[in-house]
Amino acid sequence: MEQETKQEQEKGINITYETLFDILRNEKTRESLQKLDKAFYTDIKNYLLEKNTLLEGQKKGSDLFSASERDKTEKQLINARRIIKEIYDRREKKIISMALNKSRIASNLIDTSVLLEEERKAFNQIVELLKSYRINILLNTMEGREPVSPEAKPETKPEEKEEEGQENKQEDKPGDKQSEVQQENKQEDKEHEDQQEDKEKDSSKKPIKFTKPVQRFMGKELEVYGPFEEGDTAELPAEIVELLIDKGNAEETEE
Repeated sequence: MEQETKQEQEKGINITYETLFDILRNEKTRESLQKLDKAFYTDIKNYLLEKNTLLEGQKKGSDLFSASERDKTEKQLINARRIIKEIYDRREKKIISMALNKSRIASNLIDTSVLLEEERKAFNQIVELLKSYRINILLNTMEGREPVSPEAKPETKPEEKEEEGQENKQEDKPGDKQSEVQQENKQEDKEHEDQQEDKEKDSSKKPIKFTKPVQRFMGKELEVYGPFEEGDTAELPAEIVELLIDKGNAEETEE
């Protein structure tokens, strides 16, 4: 096995069966996403191509030694494919979890530097999708509006839009004053809701003590927190506290 690894390295192959096994072990035993070489998937492709080429050559041999080597290569190729799939599945699960946290808390607490370029595209799309649903469903519901699916709405034809606009103008004229009053009432209701929401946010804050230095970051409402040094205490929203504790940057403390 060591001889095969040395031969693969001499051929310029950056991935070996042993490195695949090590990567999978790390993804299994560590909660966070592991940093991989940026050409990881290209290296995997080259490794599999090399193994397939080797197998095809071994199939042409007719002696017992060739048959033994062929069986060995074939088995290793099957195992390598299984390991690669499990690495992908485990990283996929972690990336979805990262995207979920990112969509809830728009901050730089989520370390995206470990994402491969192929993974980063998927991560960003998942974050935007989750944010869109959160705004259109949760936020609308919380503010007393009808929850809607953030799917694309069918386009209205230009002539239909024009006719609709003219109808709206005609309907608005008789009740301009009434509309103004309704608008003012809505504005007052909105201000009252905002005040209630602020009170709820304050009540959901939790005290924590920082166990590591944390750079300045932004919350989901674009509010700025930090920077914090080790030993600093602060009261922060519960979801941010939970994330900081999960990352090992802070611990809960008594008020």
